[in-house]
Amino acid sequence: GVIEFTKNDLRNIVYPYSRISSIVNIFKNEGLDIDDLEDFSVECLDGPLEQEIIKKILGFKEAVINAVNQNQPYKFIKYANELYELFYKINASTLYRQLSREKLIALLKLLSSVKIVFKEILTILELPALDKM
Repeated sequence: GVIEFTKNDLRNIVYPYSRISSIVNIFKNEGLDIDDLEDFSVECLDGPLEQEIIKKILGFKEAVINAVNQNQPYKFIKYANELYELFYKINASTLYRQLSREKLIALLKLLSSVKIVFKEILTILELPALDKM
């Protein structure tokens, strides 16, 4: 079946993907390349929004399986929109430059995981992933 979704749904997937790319690249250009850092302190991600995002990411596989098995693609779109809402809240309320280096690294790693999930969503929907909008 064809998944029906709106331009808004699409923006809610594409925007965080490109925004996270931008944030990570800004810090990479300043010498903080999180791709080079295997070790980071997940304990720093103790805020309620961060915890919600972690839970949401961990539920991705289940969201896909449920949408497919139950033939209810809207559940997949709903999942994407819920993840977008969480990303939007954390992005709007975070002053990246005021974070400790340890917290910044942990948050950038978390956002990179969010980006991977959005890339998977775009792949499943057969849409291109744009690093810049």
